[in-house]
Amino acid sequence: MQHQISIRLTVFVGIIFCQSSCAAETSLEKSLSSFPIAAIQNLLDPLHDGSFLNFTNDNPDIRRVSEPCLFDLVQLGKDLRARKSSAVQMIDSFGKVPSGLIRGHLQWFGAYDECLAVNKSSVNYCLTRLGSSDDLTAIQRSPALGTCLPRTCGSNDIELIVNVLIEAIAKLAKQSIPELDTLRSRSTVCELDNPWEGGAFLIMAVIAIFAVICTFGSILECCPGVTRIGHARRRSTFTRIVEDMEDDPLLTTTTENGETVKIDIEEEVVEEPLAFRAFQSFSFGASWRFFTDERPNEIPYLNGMLVASVWWVLIGKEFSLGELVYENAYDYFDGMKTFLGQLIVSSYLAGDTFLLISGLVLTYTILGRLERNGGRLNWAWLYIRRYLRLTPMYAVLLLGFVFLVPHVVDGPFPLLVGQDIGRNPILFCKQYWWTNMLYINNFVPLDTTQQCMDWTPFLAIEMQLFLITPPLVFLLYKCSKVGLAAIVSLIAGCLVTNAVIEAQWGLPIAMFQVPLKHNDTYDPTFDYVGNKPYTRATPYLIGMMLGFLFLKKPVWQFPYPKFDIVFNIGCWISSCIVANKVIFGLYDEAYNSPTAVNMLGRVSWQMLSHLGYSASISWVIFACNYGYAGPIRDILEWKVWRPLSHLTYMVYLFHPLTLQLWLVTQRDPFYFNLINMTSFFFAQLISVYTISFIFGILIEFPLLRLERAIMRF
Repeated sequence: MQHQISIRLTVFVGIIFCQSSCAAETSLEKSLSSFPIAAIQNLLDPLHDGSFLNFTNDNPDIRRVSEPCLFDLVQLGKDLRARKSSAVQMIDSFGKVPSGLIRGHLQWFGAYDECLAVNKSSVNYCLTRLGSSDDLTAIQRSPALGTCLPRTCGSNDIELIVNVLIEAIAKLAKQSIPELDTLRSRSTVCELDNPWEGGAFLIMAVIAIFAVICTFGSILECCPGVTRIGHARRRSTFTRIVEDMEDDPLLTTTTENGETVKIDIEEEVVEEPLAFRAFQSFSFGASWRFFTDERPNEIPYLNGMLVASVWWVLIGKEFSLGELVYENAYDYFDGMKTFLGQLIVSSYLAGDTFLLISGLVLTYTILGRLERNGGRLNWAWLYIRRYLRLTPMYAVLLLGFVFLVPHVVDGPFPLLVGQDIGRNPILFCKQYWWTNMLYINNFVPLDTTQQCMDWTPFLAIEMQLFLITPPLVFLLYKCSKVGLAAIVSLIAGCLVTNAVIEAQWGLPIAMFQVPLKHNDTYDPTFDYVGNKPYTRATPYLIGMMLGFLFLKKPVWQFPYPKFDIVFNIGCWISSCIVANKVIFGLYDEAYNSPTAVNMLGRVSWQMLSHLGYSASISWVIFACNYGYAGPIRDILEWKVWRPLSHLTYMVYLFHPLTLQLWLVTQRDPFYFNLINMTSFFFAQLISVYTISFIFGILIEFPLLRLERAIMRF
């Protein structure tokens, strides 16, 4: 037994001390010849003395390793001594301590593919975190070591053996090493097989069905005569009205008195069945026109704002996701403290732009319908239509994330992500998918680390704010003063709520900060203000007031024409100053220490930052609508933004997925610098718009056209 333990520890210490000598060779044979077996054995000679064996025998951890694992480790040691290629590959594929540790290079993954290339059925790649605490936050900042061992060694076995090795090294050290006293393997996750589930076949079937329907609809559109086969024709008589009858002699006749009058024309009209019109809604041609053409009630200058905002979101998400994979993570943290880094840190403000535009467009549309219909509206259908507008593509994404993504991603990074949140994120979606479909995932679960697709709570905010929109719009229709008073009251309530919550704990308002009141009631996993409708409603409500103003006053001019230019310039300057303060206001001061910015400063910021940013964006929209924007409106109305803006919703849905698919399939950490991040951004921009366009043509646009066809019928 003692000899077996000695062999096992020989293998593991060989793993630790064997650096990249094998990888430097050009062939496996040369690697075998140069593999430092003798050097490793010399290093391990002290492990064979009696005192060490007594120590390992007294260590309870070694006796808890499973027997199959012990047996295969003994065989691995023998194969290594015999220089078998499989054993050498397994040892070589272990993670090695790299350079750049003080810059945050803590991901020591080793060679994932080399490990599994030995024999995937007999070896297992695992990732173990070496740390001094079991706290999840501490684990996230701990080194990650890739291991390649026999498949009989599970995650518990690996943790036990690594801990025995660490204790052995500490025992043999010439002098005391305090760090080794608490250093342990704190979390180990192994590569597991992902069996295909029924949900994967369901989502593939759904996509295939949509593709078939779109193809059939395209055939119907290309061959319009097909729709007339076997269907009766109905004759209808109607009067065609023209603006200037004298210009169209076919529609006029002259009486005996010399008067020109319009005439009725009997014309044959072929009515196509609803089913055919429904199929034609799915044609690729119709979807392309829906993608490129201007839509009813479209406000052109909002297109550029939507595209710019979703790009801002994409940039912010790119940087924040990459935090897990940077080999120089501390350079990233230092970069976020710079002046330009605030553009990345403040990317969450793009969500305020979405909320403001959403409130504006919905109020403008619903209020316009009320006025055209004399106050009558199908309120139930309004809510149903909104749910159907957002949910189908959302559900497709959810199914794909749960059932298809696990079969696309592989490598050490998925294991790393699972360790950082304490569990595989796919499992959270299987447990809490219903909260997404009910748009309550910003409240359930309470622990934000367990949210399914953590970028989707924003959609819940939009849906929850929509619930109060029809009643508020109806108030605006019945009595505008009461409606405006209600909206202003809600804004005031939102500001007060933010202030009260902030004052309760002194929540962080910037990266690297901690709460000022870190008491027993504070839960770091709970989202207090970030994704709650009662704290994020301000921009949405301001947008509702803008929508009301634009509908009631299509044309507006400053009441004092002599000061019109002064008014315009003054508002633009004020808007830029406020936006600059919100975006860059935390630069320098907020990063001096974790408790930087006192309670009054934090309360003021939490209370007024969203209001100030919304006011700045509101002026830009106001100026574009009433002719005060000049070339800025021309830029925002550039026609290239129109089709891109039609993909905004899907880009928001898919952008974290495309980022994650690229990042988690990497085999080595990613170096953080401006050139790499810029290249990465444009690559992701192309990827996410391509995927969004494909699903837009297949699913999103056809469903929107189908809904309109049903409404017309």
